[in-house]
Amino acid sequence: MNSARKLLRKILLILCLIVLAAWSSSYYSQWAVRWRAQNLLSEVRALNVNQSHFADAQSLITKWGSFGAPVGACTSDSCVYRITLVQVLPPFAVGYPDKGVHNWLPRLADHLALRSVAVRAGFSVKNGVVASKWFAEQVSLPVSAWGPPGGTFIPDLAISSGEFSAFTPNAGPDSPSHPYLRIRDWHGPYGITAQFLPQEDPSEQTALMDFRLTCITRYSPCRSQSDILPEALRILQQEPYPPTR
Repeated sequence: MNSARKLLRKILLILCLIVLAAWSSSYYSQWAVRWRAQNLLSEVRALNVNQSHFADAQSLITKWGSFGAPVGACTSDSCVYRITLVQVLPPFAVGYPDKGVHNWLPRLADHLALRSVAVRAGFSVKNGVVASKWFAEQVSLPVSAWGPPGGTFIPDLAISSGEFSAFTPNAGPDSPSHPYLRIRDWHGPYGITAQFLPQEDPSEQTALMDFRLTCITRYSPCRSQSDILPEALRILQQEPYPPTR
């Protein structure tokens, strides 16, 4: 009997160590994304649209080459470059929104501060000069924030913001009080996007690139885009924007 108990204790200890190792590895990976994202955000902010040159952009390509890739050819005449940092939980820890699914493991992952996260950034160059720069953060929502089964399922919080030499076609509606800024709420997995021009007030530009990366690692999960980029949500709430479809 004693030998059986000792064996059981050893098995339980081994299982606990395996679980601890798996948690530590996953949580460390989230921190690794956050550390890299902090450096990436700082370097993207340092680019100035219509002022920085291709050589400035090349320094990011050199440093972040293992995480990035150009969209097509990348030369001083024309270049679009994207950088992606991702940490994704295995499917059994992500869960499903179907009726009758209890999602025990995903709920446990929520309580252990484990979540899928992604940080993306990029820039474009035209005729040797930086024409745009942008940064995006995405974190998975906890199971408790998914909403009722069968309803609209939005698994992540996602928000992006960037400076552009001119608004893109999908930038969103005009802003009555911010002529050099457009914000669009996609009401879905694409989240919220913000685009501002170089003429925008410098303090507003800073606020619109002030991403809170704590959502990647904090124990209490973020539940709103305002936890990631407060200024974008503040403007959305104060502006009489028409519904976006």
